Amino acid sequence: MAGRQRPHLGRGRPPGQHALGRPAARYGVGHAGPGRVDPVAGGADGRRFSAAGAAAGHGRIALVTAPGITANEARRIAARWIGESSPDLSPQLYEFDAGYVVWGAGSEPQLGAGRGVIDRETGELSVWPALPVEVVAQRYRAERAAFGRPLPAGDQLTQARRDLDRVGTPATITYLLLDGPPVTARSIKGDSEPQHHPLVADALRRLPLEFRERGYQRCSEIAALSSALLADDVRRGRPATLDEARKRVFRGAELVTYRVREPADPQDAVPGAPCLSCLAMLAYFGFDIAPPEDFWPEVDS
Repeated sequence: MAGRQRPHLGRGRPPGQHALGRPAARYGVGHAGPGRVDPVAGGADGRRFSAAGAAAGHGRIALVTAPGITANEARRIAARWIGESSPDLSPQLYEFDAGYVVWGAGSEPQLGAGRGVIDRETGELSVWPALPVEVVAQRYRAERAAFGRPLPAGDQLTQARRDLDRVGTPATITYLLLDGPPVTARSIKGDSEPQHHPLVADALRRLPLEFRERGYQRCSEIAALSSALLADDVRRGRPATLDEARKRVFRGAELVTYRVREPADPQDAVPGAPCLSCLAMLAYFGFDIAPPEDFWPEVDS
């Protein structure tokens, strides 16, 4: 991102391109208000911030060392993905070493229809252009080789299998646009404890009680911070320091969270403000927190 300024949240920027060149609707430039609070580091005065915005992206790769997704599981994931938008199409599957290319086939050509790739190790679904399946597989391998596979904060393979048998909503998804591969993180469900990056885990341990909302360790914003730092550690071969996280990893980053609800729910795909715990953590890692225009309720004078 040009200038690599401080990371931010907010609204107002027109659609553009993120670092990988894929389309991404990006909104807003947040700004630091007077007396920005850093509750994790200490000295919090209880001031509450909020933020909202919108962004979209895809293509993140992750690494989980566990038995991978089977072809049958991939077909079920593909059927759910295709059925949500085009229930009349038949799911098709092409298996390759890193996963499965999936798409919907019908009697009529589908204008603008893309391909999906289901990662064999994680079950994560990413969306790609409607190119020949061999080309999609080749590009997927090339991106994974170029950028590596970030370690997610949650067990994505378990989550993917869990979603096959249970309703995946309600949930939230956070998009974190960096100077490099974007990070997509979902709120963490399941019985296992999240495995956060040491910097994130340390900050969570020291987060004051008044900033701890229910389930704060499983929020998608926290998972996104962890995944970005874990990916940076893998690429550089050593853990980042807190100063490096603030000044290099998250410098110029943009973050937004969407609600994930049932398709008929009007709140589905609506941007949502991070909770108080996440706002405290974002401020700790150097994000400028700006309240949305409609944050303060109207009061009778």
